[in-house]
Amino acid sequence: MAALRNKEALYRLGACLALLMTASCLDQEGAGADGSQQESELVDAPLGFIVQVDLGEGLVGLSEELSLPFTVEDRTFDLTVDALGPDGSSGSNFTGCLTIHVTTGVLEGSTSSLSDPDCPSGTLAVADGYGTGTVTISRAYDRLRIWLSDEGSAESPGSFATGASDAIFVRHPTVTQLQQSDSAIESPLEREYVPILGWDPEHPEKYRRQLIVTSITNDGFYVTDQANSPGSYNSLFVFSFSRPEGIEVGDRLKSLAGIVAEFLGFTELQFPTWEVESRGHSPRAPSVIPPGIVCEDSRMEAWESSVVRLEDLSSDLRPSDCEDLNEYGQWPASLPGTCGGATARVNVVNINTVPSFSFPECEESSECQTAPAPSWCFQPRQLDYLVGILRHTRYASPPWILEVRDCLDFPEAHRPDDCEDLLLEPMSGPRHSPRYEQRQVPSCVEGELPR
Repeated sequence: MAALRNKEALYRLGACLALLMTASCLDQEGAGADGSQQESELVDAPLGFIVQVDLGEGLVGLSEELSLPFTVEDRTFDLTVDALGPDGSSGSNFTGCLTIHVTTGVLEGSTSSLSDPDCPSGTLAVADGYGTGTVTISRAYDRLRIWLSDEGSAESPGSFATGASDAIFVRHPTVTQLQQSDSAIESPLEREYVPILGWDPEHPEKYRRQLIVTSITNDGFYVTDQANSPGSYNSLFVFSFSRPEGIEVGDRLKSLAGIVAEFLGFTELQFPTWEVESRGHSPRAPSVIPPGIVCEDSRMEAWESSVVRLEDLSSDLRPSDCEDLNEYGQWPASLPGTCGGATARVNVVNINTVPSFSFPECEESSECQTAPAPSWCFQPRQLDYLVGILRHTRYASPPWILEVRDCLDFPEAHRPDDCEDLLLEPMSGPRHSPRYEQRQVPSCVEGELPR
């Protein structure tokens, strides 16, 4: 009741301001000789609306402790709307269609209990100051509010009186909810600004997530939600354009937010903000990827951006691969067995982190570049295992790429001689990548927008 009295007090204050602002308009052209027409319209116009949402018996959504889980699926709420008269009291005779807005989330549809007035989709019918109906919303998070506005139509302009529901508490999405999709190249939250659930002391402990930094690159970092099991869409790349500062492998994030984007079929968080909660946490041991799934996008997608391990692989380099290797450090590797009826293969990139692991047969001065080439040229190089981050690029063949983090991702026998130096002074500067992965910074001309 106290909340209702506070609302009515605010509405009365708004009414006073509205009367003061419109008093000088009563003598304008178009009014009756005594201003009676506009006075009548002012009296009939609603001051605002009380919007109530039925949360059901459990009152789930009433508070942070009783918050609703995030979902990309549709969720329907029952609404009751009461129009307030100019003096802030209930009992207005307002009849019309109220436009529905939601923040956050996406309005998917609405229904009105009243058939008169006949209101279009996205609005709620009110007659004699009262209306009920349902609102269907998807992808809401944080504090969801449903607000209604008398915006009228071209034939009958509205008063723009408004009303909003109390906040409905919805948990932030997890990495898995952001990543999981039926498509290997789309996220269900693409182009949305999304705060991700981390280890935030302000949230109830049962809802906090173990968001651990697993790798740092020259243009961002990778995180894994270790509250989920491996291979459950629970890893993500955070693109910061340059090497991020103030963050280390093993950091647990209190918060993480940004715009979800698909870069050539690879999900990333752009324009990010984050806050470290604590340090010194151990990332999980890499999970072994079975060769039989490397050609199945639907199964590999669950491992995107995760630290994984491939076993018993060998280089599958051919003379035609030398151009890509020399420019981008990308080389194909085959795995034991088959996938989809063909040899199981992935691409490997290590030029950004361990450039000294190289293939001399692709050097311009190599005797392998002349005919007849010696027998040692382009022979497979066997590796017991190789560890790295799994990335997806829709234009690569094969499209799944293992990105080596550092020289320790190689078996000890195959680590280059400069491994210790590389660990002490990791490479910096722009990342090498195929042209289809390069990001072009727009050129700027004074007085013109970048193209």
